[in-house]
Amino acid sequence: IMKCNVNLEHVALCCNKNPHCLDHGPDDVIAFGSSNSVVIYEPVKYKDGIPVTAHVVSTLNHHRGPVGCVKWIRRFSDDGILKTPFLLSGSVDKTITCWKIGIENGKFDKSEEILAELKGHSGTITAMDGIVVGNRNLISSAGADSCVKIWFHSDNITMVDCVQTIDFNNGFVHGLSMHMIPNTKVPMLALACDDFKIHIYNLNGDILELEKVEFKLTVCLSGHEDWVRDVDFLSSSGDLILSSCSQDGFVRLWKIQKQKEIEKNDFSELKMKQQNFEVCGVKYSVCIEAVLSGHENWVYSVQWVHGTQPMLLSASIDKTVVVWEYDVDCGMWIDKVRVGEVGGNTLGFYGAQCNDKGNQIVAHSHSGALHAWDLKGNGEWKPAVVVTGHSAPVLDISWEPLHGRYLLTTGDDQTTRVLSQWVRECGFKSWHEIARPQIHGYDITCLSMMHSLKFVSGADEKVLRVFEAPKNYLENLKSLTGFELIKTDMNHPEGATVPALGLSNKAVLAGSKCEKESDRSEQYIENMFIPAVLDRPPPETHLLQNTLWPEVRKLYGHVYEIFCVACSKDGNLIASAAKSSKPQHAGIIIWDTNIMQQVDTLHGHTLTVTQMEFSPNGNYLLSVSRDRTWIIHKINKVNSTYEFSIHSKSEKKASHSRIIWSCSWAHDSKLFVTGSRDKKLMIWEVINDTVNRLCVEDCGQPITAVAFSSKLVSMNYIIAYGLENGRINISLFSTSGSLFQTISMFNLNFSHCLAVKRLQWK
Repeated sequence: IMKCNVNLEHVALCCNKNPHCLDHGPDDVIAFGSSNSVVIYEPVKYKDGIPVTAHVVSTLNHHRGPVGCVKWIRRFSDDGILKTPFLLSGSVDKTITCWKIGIENGKFDKSEEILAELKGHSGTITAMDGIVVGNRNLISSAGADSCVKIWFHSDNITMVDCVQTIDFNNGFVHGLSMHMIPNTKVPMLALACDDFKIHIYNLNGDILELEKVEFKLTVCLSGHEDWVRDVDFLSSSGDLILSSCSQDGFVRLWKIQKQKEIEKNDFSELKMKQQNFEVCGVKYSVCIEAVLSGHENWVYSVQWVHGTQPMLLSASIDKTVVVWEYDVDCGMWIDKVRVGEVGGNTLGFYGAQCNDKGNQIVAHSHSGALHAWDLKGNGEWKPAVVVTGHSAPVLDISWEPLHGRYLLTTGDDQTTRVLSQWVRECGFKSWHEIARPQIHGYDITCLSMMHSLKFVSGADEKVLRVFEAPKNYLENLKSLTGFELIKTDMNHPEGATVPALGLSNKAVLAGSKCEKESDRSEQYIENMFIPAVLDRPPPETHLLQNTLWPEVRKLYGHVYEIFCVACSKDGNLIASAAKSSKPQHAGIIIWDTNIMQQVDTLHGHTLTVTQMEFSPNGNYLLSVSRDRTWIIHKINKVNSTYEFSIHSKSEKKASHSRIIWSCSWAHDSKLFVTGSRDKKLMIWEVINDTVNRLCVEDCGQPITAVAFSSKLVSMNYIIAYGLENGRINISLFSTSGSLFQTISMFNLNFSHCLAVKRLQWK
């Protein structure tokens, strides 16, 4: 029995579009939600000034719905607040999972285990917080069911029932924070609510001594003029400072301290209005400490950064993240640092987090993209390298056909992206997004590389679009990866830009500048192409604006939305198919790339063609369909014209019983494989004019993607297949005896959390 080792090389993804969906943890490990997965991510680190890592360590797949919020549990100690290896994740599936991440004594061993699953909410989890009390975790959570729940969790218990439910009727809690009252074992809970108020709850006693845990409302803080979005506590000199942010654009600081006797004097009426409450027989007062005005739109998150000099981090939809510090000389809180985006078509930030050292900020934006900034020795904050990825389902992928030097991906987020390896001077290599050739107004369903510098894509718009790599992309590909793709055409465009209200990427020629008023009126000035040769993977703003490829051709012919596309190995033919419920619309259109015109329409299927692939020898085109059949079309080239005929077609009784999702040719064009919703993988052999079925394998799950490798192992074919549950398996197939043997089943946390859409070997 052969074995196969699988290592995780790279994961391209983004953060879910929710506040509270990212949290900076211990040892500079970041956790965030992406689709149904909880992502453990190590940000960029430096070795002799050279960035050596910024990668996803693991994707924790357990939730059955998108992850809405994540939070590291904290432990209160005499010398500060420590983040523990316990991580909370809340999801649309109405559950909270408590994870133990392998972090001990500042070392991350890349392991994880589920400690408990908290069930009780009847709506999406929107916010959470947790603190370690003794040997137990005290957890609070808010959901879309208008409830806040309090949970107790011990290490030896896997199922946890909530000990208290606070019902807000039709109101919502957008954020919450827990903290110990200084010098006590009494926790305090602050809730950011949609009634423009902050509700403060606390226990009336030592949490380790009380038999019944019950938080009671002690005070409501008024001042914000719109929904309060987030709150966070800071312990300072025996007092508590509560920060809050709101959709009114302001950040407010509230001081909670033991009540003092106020001496009567002429100025007593000028003192700030304070509210009093009592906890365990001790009287406390709370009053407004400061109102921070610096944002121009909704503020979604605030976070205290604990250190010798406390800092407050706030993130807003106005595209800025602000670091606030208290200036002793002027006695005011000032915005010391302001980072973020300038221009572009993005909508700002949902949240930002700073590490415990205060030298790295990571933010997640409305588009799901991650942004990072590092504090340099000269006191400046500089953009850092981050992981990037699609913000919606990825539907198709295609390697650069000659040597696989880069990978193209596309999906429902209406973008096409290029991934390649960034090679550093020290020899360290890592995968990153280096370009975004297409940003569209329609969901892009498919793409295929024609040759190393050109690809074709189809979307929900009935039109195929052909793009060609510009000079600036080739320069950056060489600079970042060392790969040199030579283009001899001196009139080749420098880059591309998208005109206002347009869908087509317009070429920008070398040396051209938009100086004329007539040119300025045709496009947004902030979206103008600016060429630059990069020494590191570009940040999000550069990807959006300066990495587009010019569109060189549109291909019209389909009546309905494009569903799949394929190119021949020599790049001379394109086959495309569209969504269809009738035989007359289920035809495959063949395009000759030399003249960029339609040369034939292949009929035979009665419903949508789901995938196509040209055989490596160029003699056949294989197509599979919703009608549960496959067809092999034979290709004959006479002089400069192509002739097509049906070589073979499957019979429904002898083939799959459900929709066929995927197909793939072996490297020698002698075998092909089909995968279907009926959970069966079928391997077929092409011999002259006949096609024989060699193998039927029941995989236990609907098969959504299959791919033959281009190499043999001990005269065995290698097949990878992806399942509807996200798993990927690798198998060997031997034609002698038709032996099918699975040699690798991917680890759950190496796999996808939803259906695999496409597989391609490099």
